[in-house]
Amino acid sequence: MKRFFSTRFRWVAAAAFLFAAGCLAVPLFAAESEPSLSESTIGWVFRWLNFALVFGGGGYLIAKAAPAVFRQRAETIVAAITESGRIKEEA
Repeated sequence: MKRFFSTRFRWVAAAAFLFAAGCLAVPLFAAESEPSLSESTIGWVFRWLNFALVFGGGGYLIAKAAPAVFRQRAETIVAAITESGRIKEEA
């Protein structure tokens, strides 16, 4: 079966993508001499806000899912202990 894109086309496309990405990154490196927004007060506010959102959201998801997981694990352990006690009594 013939390939849709040849290997040479893939190499040319990859090279063109890397060249374009490099050209777009040049203005970013040129602007490093200016003071950055992350160093200012508003940058710190947004950084802490991001921290609170990410860890608050993660904590919420864990608190919502953890009880069901622990309950299922406890039921599995109780069933295994009961089964082992039954087997021990038979022996």
